Amino acid sequence: MKPFCKAVLPRVAGALLAVYAAWMFCTQFGLIPVLTSYLPYLILALVLFKGNRDTPLAVVVTLVFLARLWVTNITMHLSNALPHWGYVLYPYLIGELLLTAFVLVNTVTKLKKFRLWVNYLWFLPGAAMLACPVALLLLFPDRPTIKTMEAFGCGPFVALAAFLIPLWLVFSAEDDLRPYEEMGSIITPEELEAKRQRVEDALRRVGGADVAVGEIIGADWVDGYRNKCQFPVSPDGRAGFFRARSHQVIPALDCRLQTSQANAVAAAVEGYLLDHDVPAYDEAAHRGLLRHIYVRTNREGQALVCLVVNGDRLPAEAELVRHIRAVCPETVGVVLNVNRERTNVVLGGAYRTLWGEDTITDTLCGLTFRLSVPSFYQVNRDQAGRLYEKAVEFAGLTGRETVLDLYCGAGTITLAMARQAGRAIGAEIVPEAVENARENAQANGIANAEFFCGDAGDIAQRLAAERLRPDVVVVDPPRKGLEEAVIPVIASMGPERIVYVSCDPGTLARDVKRFSGEGYRAVRAAAVDLFPRTRHVETVVLLSKGEIDSKKVRVKFSLEDMDMSGFQDNAICGQVK
Repeated sequence: MKPFCKAVLPRVAGALLAVYAAWMFCTQFGLIPVLTSYLPYLILALVLFKGNRDTPLAVVVTLVFLARLWVTNITMHLSNALPHWGYVLYPYLIGELLLTAFVLVNTVTKLKKFRLWVNYLWFLPGAAMLACPVALLLLFPDRPTIKTMEAFGCGPFVALAAFLIPLWLVFSAEDDLRPYEEMGSIITPEELEAKRQRVEDALRRVGGADVAVGEIIGADWVDGYRNKCQFPVSPDGRAGFFRARSHQVIPALDCRLQTSQANAVAAAVEGYLLDHDVPAYDEAAHRGLLRHIYVRTNREGQALVCLVVNGDRLPAEAELVRHIRAVCPETVGVVLNVNRERTNVVLGGAYRTLWGEDTITDTLCGLTFRLSVPSFYQVNRDQAGRLYEKAVEFAGLTGRETVLDLYCGAGTITLAMARQAGRAIGAEIVPEAVENARENAQANGIANAEFFCGDAGDIAQRLAAERLRPDVVVVDPPRKGLEEAVIPVIASMGPERIVYVSCDPGTLARDVKRFSGEGYRAVRAAAVDLFPRTRHVETVVLLSKGEIDSKKVRVKFSLEDMDMSGFQDNAICGQVK
């Protein structure tokens, strides 16, 4: 019922208003009466067809419409043409007045909080306007409602629209009650352009790079795209997400960006905490058990669940597993992670499998990847595939190159590069991820890839000391970007190209600036919207050494300026060679 009222009713009402205005023009009135009395109906019809109240056009419509109504009613008062029972129509007039005010405020103000409070009032005009025809039906059953409204200058189509428009306002009010940050924005060309511009501005202003972000690749799906979710748990046992710039947990078990499996698991764990009186973790006191609920899902909908605890075990672990499997039969494993540290880091170093597998398998770029809980893996697999395709394109591989991939995670980029390179080397600090990467190379039949476990900077220094000269270096660091000491080490290897994949335009631009000091400049850049309905964006940048345009170099010198005394008078052919 609700989707019908929100999507169909405004268009039906708009069509009725448009038909009525056209009919009055063709049959009863001339041009001037239509322009003064019924043109607002026609404009309102266009606004309703757009399904968007929050436009300057809606302001014009409501102001003109309201002015006509008040002039009409003042005239009727002066001529004593308003019957005593006609006051029933006043709720409708009040509703239109409120509608005008709210559309006007909602359009001109830029204050999000004020706009939010205005949205709480959207149901008022709808309720007031809906009360009018309902009251007419109840109070005057002997007079048809349409005839009653015709007495006040409203034709049958307008009378029917009087029912439909208020219904639309009432049913659409629920969406307007949600904060703007929770609603997110529908993915539009304007949003994508804003993200692209953000990256380009950062590269130019912070990075000093004269490079255009040639494109931004949008997502096909904007709901349920996150394949990994981490719910922090509040001290009172509620799962949700941290409020911005704080560690206050806001309960949220129906996030549209997460998969249905993740939301269901979080709700089941909440129920387990309540049923078994399990204390959740209190960060301030460093007491309690459950800290985070972690869920990773694959393309087939299977789920790997990890519970992060401030201890070695949880009460009634078998019952917990039963709760999770009951709400999410697609679960392939439940893992316990121990994190006793006072830290913002989510995962600790020790794992124990409570049931099933401790890994999950997913497909990306035509390859199969086995993933453990701590393995890095892009949260939007479909967009990650497009991101990696762009990274491979920027690498310019011909099948002979050596590629070094720092921060390789489970080997996703490394193996994508290995299929078009002569040799691919991956480096990663997480031991479980390196183990996954080696297994993934074997599972996909890729023999020209090898992986090392260690800090990216240390691995780079070691390989540089061994005189490894990669043709291409790929870096996909965390949000904080590259350590400053890593950049000269990479430059010392002398790669022809550096492909930088980043999730933060600010740290990307900072590192591009640092690479420029080593002789590398940004020559290509593209953005990928991996995080729809958020402000975040992924970027891939190609950095290259400055090259001489021509392979021929003209050298000019004079023999007169050279000391020839050390040369013999005669030279044989071999000596000349």
